[in-house]
Amino acid sequence: KDLYSWEVVASPVFAPGEWSGWNANGWSDARDSMTIKDDDGTYYMYYCTNKKVGDKLVSAMGVASSKDLLHWEDLGASTELGTERAQESPYMVKRDGKYYLFFTDCDRHGTGYAVSDNPLNGWQIKPGAEHMIKDDYVCASEVFEFKGKWYMSHAKWYIGELLGLIGFCEVFWEEDGIRLGRDLSE
Repeated sequence: KDLYSWEVVASPVFAPGEWSGWNANGWSDARDSMTIKDDDGTYYMYYCTNKKVGDKLVSAMGVASSKDLLHWEDLGASTELGTERAQESPYMVKRDGKYYLFFTDCDRHGTGYAVSDNPLNGWQIKPGAEHMIKDDYVCASEVFEFKGKWYMSHAKWYIGELLGLIGFCEVFWEEDGIRLGRDLSE
């Protein structure tokens, strides 16, 4: 209640349903979770996972909902983002009644985003939005407001080097999509 004193409660750990490739005894994907509280008090958790399609697993974004952050309802997975490989590090922002889902697109080595009127489906990737930030390898972007301005943080990992950096860009919300300013960390 005060962020200083903690008590252990029943395990709030979440595992995706039968639709996924979840295996409690081996490697499974239900990671890089991000939780947002919507206007009606519902919490949505988005995470990187896989979805069974026939006899193979394909990259997907899983979604669960909760009213109390302890009891979660599995809402399945979306494969609407059009990536062959993982949709890493989902990050959701709700702004002006629209949902903006940012994610690392491992196919294109960059951060992309999709927009919807619904927190669960209907994602549309605008032209050019599939790789807003592109580097040797970029992941784990977060979008936040600070002192009236919007920013995107991103981790930069350079292929072939053991070098990781955090970058920040200003985010400009424009009618035809999102535009990023220069990398403020360079």
